[in-house]
Amino acid sequence: MGTVLIADDEKNIREGLTCIMDWDAYGFQVCGEAANGEEALHMIMEMQPSIVLLDLHMPKIHGIEVIRMAREQGYEGRFIILSGYSDFSYAQSAIRYVVTNYLTKPIDEDELQKTVGQIREDLEKETAKRGSLRRIQTKAKDAVLEELLAGVEDKETGEISEEDLTAICLK
Repeated sequence: MGTVLIADDEKNIREGLTCIMDWDAYGFQVCGEAANGEEALHMIMEMQPSIVLLDLHMPKIHGIEVIRMAREQGYEGRFIILSGYSDFSYAQSAIRYVVTNYLTKPIDEDELQKTVGQIREDLEKETAKRGSLRRIQTKAKDAVLEELLAGVEDKETGEISEEDLTAICLK
C-alpha cells in the first residue's frame, strides 16, 4: 500500500484532505501531516511517502523550496501542489521539479481523485516494469554464469577447478 503525506499550514485543510477521499480504495494510507515546510521536508525524507499533498504558502520553508530540496536529496515520489494562487511562475517551477498536478483551492474533489487514481496506475506500471527488469537481469546473469562455467571446465574430466571457480565468483 502506498503512503500519503499531507502538508498544509491550515489544520482544517489537513483534516479535510484526510477525510475527503477513501484513501484505502485508492491503495494509499495517510502516513502523516505537516504544518510547515520544515516539518514537511523532514517527514518527506524520513518517510519517503508515495504522494505528498503540499501547500505552497507555508511557514518556515515555501512549498516550491520543499520540492526543490527534496528532489536534490533524492526523493522520487509524487507531489500534488495545493494552492490558493494560480500564479504562472509557481506552475513553471512545479513543472521544473516534476510535480504531478497543481490544484487550486478550494480543492475539486473529483480532480484530486482523478490525480490520485492516475498516480496509482503509474506506480503499478513502474512496479511491474521493475519486476520484469529484475527477472531479465537474473536470467542474463544466470546465462552468463552458465557460459563462463561451461568455458572453464576441464575437457578431459568435465570438472571446474577450484581456482577457476574462485576467479569467476570474485569477478
